[in-house]
Amino acid sequence: MKKVLLILLCVPLISLGQNLSKQEISEFLESHNKYRAELGLPQLKWSNKLANNALKWGLHLKKNNCNKINGTRHSNDTLYGENIAWNSGFNETPSGVVTRWAKEKIYFVYNNFPDCCSSTCGHYTQIIWKDTKRVGCAFVQCGKEQVWICQYDPPGNYTGQKPY
Repeated sequence: MKKVLLILLCVPLISLGQNLSKQEISEFLESHNKYRAELGLPQLKWSNKLANNALKWGLHLKKNNCNKINGTRHSNDTLYGENIAWNSGFNETPSGVVTRWAKEKIYFVYNNFPDCCSSTCGHYTQIIWKDTKRVGCAFVQCGKEQVWICQYDPPGNYTGQKPY
């Protein structure tokens, strides 16, 4: 009897340049653009490049026990803005994630960044940053935690500038 050695490779399935379904992409865009429309700001467009970068970052976090790091991501000599959401014990949706970030709107007072935030509102201001044109998002499961990452190009939240 011959022995057969079976090797399974753990490779994430990536379609359309990200790990999200068309429905999830649509949900992310609609949710972001809803908050931008409230202020008369141009709609964001989906970027597979940003989605791939967000996924790479998510896989890096997963490899490192999903350490909670958030901020500006440097990749291929381009700076991207970033929002990350962690949740544990429940499953989230793209619109739920964006809504959670946008709830920071209650702390927002129109002014130069960061003076526009009476508390924390950097996730919200990244969503509504006037110069941002593209967004790409990804999702990673880390044990019982979900990590949702969106990256923005050009980034926002520049000190001394108004969001719109």
